[in-house]
Amino acid sequence: MCQGRGSVPCKACNGTGRLGRGGYNKKTTLNMSKILHSKWTAMQETLGWRHFRVMQMRKGTAGVTFLLLQASCDPTQQLWLNSAILKDRAKWAAGWLQMSEMQDPQATLATGVPCRTCSSSGIVPCPQCDASGVAVIDV
Repeated sequence: MCQGRGSVPCKACNGTGRLGRGGYNKKTTLNMSKILHSKWTAMQETLGWRHFRVMQMRKGTAGVTFLLLQASCDPTQQLWLNSAILKDRAKWAAGWLQMSEMQDPQATLATGVPCRTCSSSGIVPCPQCDASGVAVIDV
C-alpha cells in the first residue's frame, strides 16, 4: 500500500488535510427545533433564485415534515419541500453560499474544517506495515 514510505493518504480527507462543508457528516443534519427562519442555498436555480429561508413547518403523516421555503430576494416565490430533501448536499446547502463556493466545490476545502484523522497533514501511518515501510506478514 505505502510502497515502503510508511504512510498513505488519509481516506477521511482524501489527502488534503481538510474536510469540506459539514465535516465528517455525509448528509446535512437537521435540527427541527431550530429549522424555522434558517437559511438555505439551492445548488441549482429554483424558481429563479438560489437563496431561501424557512418560513413555516408542517408535520404530515408517518413523521414526514414539510417546510415552506421563501426566496430571500422575492417573497412571492415560495415552495413546500419535504424536509428530507434538504439533507442532500448535492441539492441544498445550509446557510447562504457565495457563487464561487457553488461553482468550485473543491475551493470550499480551503475553508473546511481540519481533518482530525490525520491532524491536517493529509497522511496517516500505513496500516499494513505499521509505519515501518516493511510489510508485516503473519505466518
